[in-house]
Amino acid sequence: MNIHKLSASLLLFPLLCIPLLLPQPAEARVITGKTTAVVNEDEVIGEDLFIAAESVTINGTVEGDVYAAGGSVEINGTVTGDVLAAGGNLILSGSVGQDVRAAGGSILVNNAEIAKGATLAGGSITIDSESSIGGSLLTAGGNITNRAPIGRDLLIGAGSAVINAPVQGEVLAGVESLQIGPNASIAGDLSYPTSADTNISPAASISGTIKEVLSKGTEDLSKPARDLGAAWSGAHTGLKIWSYLSAMVVGALLLYFLPKVSTGVADTLSERPLASVLWGFVAFLLVGPLFFMLLFTILGIPLAFLLLLFFFIDLYLTKLVVGLALGQWLTGRFGWGLSLFLTLALGLGVYYLLQLVPILSFFVSVLGTLAGLGAIVVYKARLLPSRK
Repeated sequence: MNIHKLSASLLLFPLLCIPLLLPQPAEARVITGKTTAVVNEDEVIGEDLFIAAESVTINGTVEGDVYAAGGSVEINGTVTGDVLAAGGNLILSGSVGQDVRAAGGSILVNNAEIAKGATLAGGSITIDSESSIGGSLLTAGGNITNRAPIGRDLLIGAGSAVINAPVQGEVLAGVESLQIGPNASIAGDLSYPTSADTNISPAASISGTIKEVLSKGTEDLSKPARDLGAAWSGAHTGLKIWSYLSAMVVGALLLYFLPKVSTGVADTLSERPLASVLWGFVAFLLVGPLFFMLLFTILGIPLAFLLLLFFFIDLYLTKLVVGLALGQWLTGRFGWGLSLFLTLALGLGVYYLLQLVPILSFFVSVLGTLAGLGAIVVYKARLLPSRK
């Protein structure tokens, strides 16, 4: 296995979303709903599918790629292409002809057949023994359990991980706790940090070398140490992917339920970028003193915590504001006729890519946060006169 290629594939993951960034052909099907969106068991969709709702269920057949987002996403049918999904709870129990890329609070792969590779990021990830993954598995999360056979390599970045299935390649585990079960057979090397709490069953088969790598290396790093560092980097990138897809879910819901407000804030940033950065900086300066001023008055204590709550909500929304504004600028600049959802996907993807560039990432994050926060403040200020 070339671990650097695996890490590079994670770093380049946003580029794999290029189909989201281009004008969609007529053969793409779009299904949305406020509460539910369903593809029935006897339904066959002969093109790519874009589907979003609070609850998404695919029981039928999709002869193309699937892009799914929702509070809960369940795929029980057959997908001949790739699956890209994000949701609070994600269940995959069907057949996928290509790759799976998914992010969610909880991911369950249950009796699923994935022909090629899988990239999964989530709080809790469980892959059962009735499932199979033909290619490599790259996964990052809090708790990860894999009982499915892996056709190539396994790369894990997690708090705790359980491996209890055959792996045809190498295993690199950047974890705090690692358990290798009796049904595990690893064709290549097994690498993990020396600081990890490990439990390797005597019945497990490891054909390669077991490499314990120092958690904090020296300047003269060995190859296993470099590889494990790449595993940690891959885990960090996996969380970035999760963040991007989660933000897309929130952004899609905002565009669906509050399209005028969403575009209004983005337009404010586009029309007044310097003023937005300035007002964002002012908001940062004032929120602390205002919080403590309210905190020291009995009647103001609830208002203090409400202020802090709304401030953190606005901070999270800044990436969506910047992403939508950037997407609108790009679509206008190149004359692309994209929907609001795809415009957000484009702008947010570019914004996240810029945050991966060393040195530049710090300035992009700071300016983006200030600009997004300032645009929200200016937009809210514009609404005040109309409410009098």
